[in-house]
Amino acid sequence: MIPRDYDAEHKNGTRKYAYRFDTILRRYIMRTLDPFLPSGKALEMGCYTGDMTELIAGRYGDVTVIEASQELVATAGARLEGRARFVHGTFETVELPDRYDAIFLIHTLEHLDDPVAVLRRVNDWLTDRGRLFIVVPNANAASRQIAVHMGLIPFNDAVTDDERVHGHRKTYRLDTLAREALDAGLRIVHSGGVFFKPLANYQFDRLMGCANAERRSGEQRYMSLVTACATPESRRPKRTAMTRDFESLPVHLPEHQRPQDDEYYRRLNEYYGHSAGSNVDKLRAFCKFVPVAEIGRFLARSRIFDRVLNVPGSVIECGVFGGGGLMTWATLSAILEPLNHVRRVIGFDTFAGFVAAGPRDAARSMNANAVAGGLAADAAADLAESVALFDLYRPLGHIPKVELVKGDALKTIPEYLELNPHLVVSLLYLDFDLYEPTKCALERFVPRMPKGAVVAFDQLNHRAWPGETAALLDTVGIRSLKLERFTFQPQIAFACLD
Repeated sequence: MIPRDYDAEHKNGTRKYAYRFDTILRRYIMRTLDPFLPSGKALEMGCYTGDMTELIAGRYGDVTVIEASQELVATAGARLEGRARFVHGTFETVELPDRYDAIFLIHTLEHLDDPVAVLRRVNDWLTDRGRLFIVVPNANAASRQIAVHMGLIPFNDAVTDDERVHGHRKTYRLDTLAREALDAGLRIVHSGGVFFKPLANYQFDRLMGCANAERRSGEQRYMSLVTACATPESRRPKRTAMTRDFESLPVHLPEHQRPQDDEYYRRLNEYYGHSAGSNVDKLRAFCKFVPVAEIGRFLARSRIFDRVLNVPGSVIECGVFGGGGLMTWATLSAILEPLNHVRRVIGFDTFAGFVAAGPRDAARSMNANAVAGGLAADAAADLAESVALFDLYRPLGHIPKVELVKGDALKTIPEYLELNPHLVVSLLYLDFDLYEPTKCALERFVPRMPKGAVVAFDQLNHRAWPGETAALLDTVGIRSLKLERFTFQPQIAFACLD
């Protein structure tokens, strides 16, 4: 491990380490995090001169700060004037008597020698309802990609000489940040960006009239930012966060889990990380890694899609979550009917979790996820990137295949049909989980489904999600359908309409 001099790392000779732009951007960081901030006690890990500390103290009345630099403790402490408690020490060794509802790692994780070990300590410092907020420079920021093309840095996630002087150990992409959070036993509930950043910080300072912000060749420190909020899972019974992150859908009830499941997913995650080959090599050999149950779901969808190959109309997926199902339909269409440019794959989701559960849905005591905001998966931007890559490689990729419709289905479904009166539906896949949106989808889409079309259900006859069955009973009716299933996939039910 490289020796650390924390009092030296924050200094930068005649050139500022933190620009005026950084100070301004911190306000946008807090604005981005604000919807997720819980009440209670706050902990800031690394304070620099106190810019972020002031913003945190403006939101929280009980603030503790850990800082390894004695000089920065003195500077920020004088600035806060008693509005925060400062602890001089390192994250790896400090002992804290309290637990916290909100912990902030803002532009700090990239400085750590062993970030996963520190994140595991953070997990112990969180209350049962606590959240950790991480903000790091983004390796894929536009400014950094430009620097690569200019030859200023060798690749996007390189650590530059200037960054190394100031204690940087790593430059994160969203996937590497997420992997370390998961490895530490944390569950990611939201991720995204703060600011699209085409310029380096000194350039922003010059644009703002800050004449003393001097350029240093290769300077590319703070890029557009990635935030991750996490809740502690290691203190919850029966299942670890790693398993929960791999099997995030609530259909896996606790009593259905075997003791070896946790071990399997932990080892699978480790194996995928160190297995030979590039990520693309691993994807080409996907059967080495994909759990049997997920391959079963893929096969079930494939056989359902076979049923509608000769049926005109688009595929509607109600409840997209991370997008695995949506992109399965799109991929099957690209493979099995590459010239069928009129069949769209349309996904409806809030991308912010459930709007609200109702009386026909499970009680919270039965299903903790059946609440407003439950099963939030802010995957819209990620899916948009996936679709763009998909279009690059498929036949007729210049004609859109996949559509994402974001918002409350009770509003977006009627609005979509009003804007698209031509729509015919060949396959309706229902995975909304709750009664009201499922009922809306059945009422609005089934009349547009010809004979031979398929309606499929992801949670039919599932006691954790009774709303799906109730919606079917109250609309089409179970007796009117010949429901089928596959012997290898117990969850998915479907019916061909006649």
